[in-house]
Amino acid sequence: MLINYAWGYDVLTPLINLDAVIEIHVIDFDKIRVKTKKGRNSTPLSFLSREHYLRFIRNIELRNLKKRIDKFL
Repeated sequence: MLINYAWGYDVLTPLINLDAVIEIHVIDFDKIRVKTKKGRNSTPLSFLSREHYLRFIRNIELRNLKKRIDKFL
C-alpha cells in the first residue's frame, strides 16, 4: 500500500488498470467519474477525506515537478 501511495495513483490505480476506462475525472474527494465506450458513470471509489485528496494532488505535483494546481481546487 505504501508503494502504491508513494509511486502509484492511490485510489485511482484500480481505474487506471481497467482497459475499459478511457478517462478519469476527479470532481471532488468523494466524487470520481469515469468515461468508457458505454458512456460516463460515477464510481463507488473516493478518497478518505478532503485532506487525503489534497495530499494526493501534492504528491502528483512533487513527482511531476509541476507548478502548484491549487487554483483549480
